[in-house]
Amino acid sequence: MIYIEKDKLNTDDFIVLDEDDNPVTGLVLGDFTVKLYNPSKTEITSGISLDEIENGLYRIKFTPDTLGQWELAVYHTTYFPFGKGQNYKCVENLGGISPETEELIKRVLGLSQENYRIFNPKYDRKNNLIYSIIKIYPTAADVDADTNAIAVYQMDASFNMKSNLMDKYQVKKI
Repeated sequence: MIYIEKDKLNTDDFIVLDEDDNPVTGLVLGDFTVKLYNPSKTEITSGISLDEIENGLYRIKFTPDTLGQWELAVYHTTYFPFGKGQNYKCVENLGGISPETEELIKRVLGLSQENYRIFNPKYDRKNNLIYSIIKIYPTAADVDADTNAIAVYQMDASFNMKSNLMDKYQVKKI
């Protein structure tokens, strides 16, 4: 399966060889039977084009307009009557991630203590850390300079005075 993007031109290449494995040149879209199906299993008959790249190598093009599973089959009565096919998964954004997801990833990396800094630590009588401000940054240089913080958090903790075991710990974004 190949992943493709919604509303973006998709291309796929295939080669046409004769019975002696020689490239077949000079074919056009009308020489083939093309079956393209969208996720609803509706056959798409328009918006499909074909170019010969070189020496029997052809490129078929179409633009998917619906998210989901697409299927393509290309037939030639002489060279491949049983067809050549491909399955595609059409997604919203193939090349990158959304800004919201990118921000979440940065925050997760920061909370895993990458480019992470603690400010204003406070301790109880047994030297347990009970309060701090945590900042996460995009680079090590930003950590050192306290610039360009991605997010700021407040940490609060409390400990049982008899056992000295933590009984509360929370970190919240502020």
